[in-house]
Amino acid sequence: MRSGIEDYRSVYYRPDLPLLTGEVAVPDKPPRTSVIVTALGPDKHGLLAAVATTVAACDANVDDVSQTVTGGMFTMIMFVSFAEGELTLAGLQEALARTGVETGLQITVQHEDIFRFMHRV
Repeated sequence: MRSGIEDYRSVYYRPDLPLLTGEVAVPDKPPRTSVIVTALGPDKHGLLAAVATTVAACDANVDDVSQTVTGGMFTMIMFVSFAEGELTLAGLQEALARTGVETGLQITVQHEDIFRFMHRV
């Protein structure tokens, strides 16, 4: 019977392959665009789900989201990213505008660079 170390080496150690030392090659990923989506309107069930579903239908990713309801008003900030070339900012804005009409939300989509440059000194 072999020891645990020998078992580990026989399964995971491949002497025919070079050992990894330092950087690991990662396949090139297309550049991503990051945007901030805000939504405001009267609260009702399913608002966050409706916006997130639209984002997903556009092949975009919800990176972070914060939402609150105060005095019957729903407010949301959603950080969204998508691969450049697969979707445009205008395309996402159009899709979310339709969702805004359907849900009664005022939805805005802005490129994250607006916020980044706004806070530069």
